[in-house]
Amino acid sequence: MAEPGEGLPEEVLALIFRHLSLRDRAAAARVCRAWAAAATCSAVWHDTKISCECELEGMLPPYLSACLDHVHKLRLEFEPSRKPSRRAAIELLMVLAGRALGLRGLRLECRGEKPLFDAGRDILEAVHA
Repeated sequence: MAEPGEGLPEEVLALIFRHLSLRDRAAAARVCRAWAAAATCSAVWHDTKISCECELEGMLPPYLSACLDHVHKLRLEFEPSRKPSRRAAIELLMVLAGRALGLRGLRLECRGEKPLFDAGRDILEAVHA
């Protein structure tokens, strides 16, 4: 019996997967070998949006963390007033600083309330790393 994704070329799957959230990309990569190959294809990761609200609870699975090397433009959403969200954003920025040599664009989107007297120094330090 054929695997679910064998009927579609990897390029078509990659075009679909690039619109998925980080969590959905991880789920798609676990469906079958064809989907895993498509989900880790560099084209899927060129323009990536990551929300630190819920998607980074366990950080990236090892097989997807290697895909960070392919990120060219990253839109990172986090909520500065929530410590887990802020910590996840800082951790991801630190990982990207050492791995994503092709990163050309970074867009930080702060959601929710901003803590009083918060200059965001920890976030800026992670960006400059």
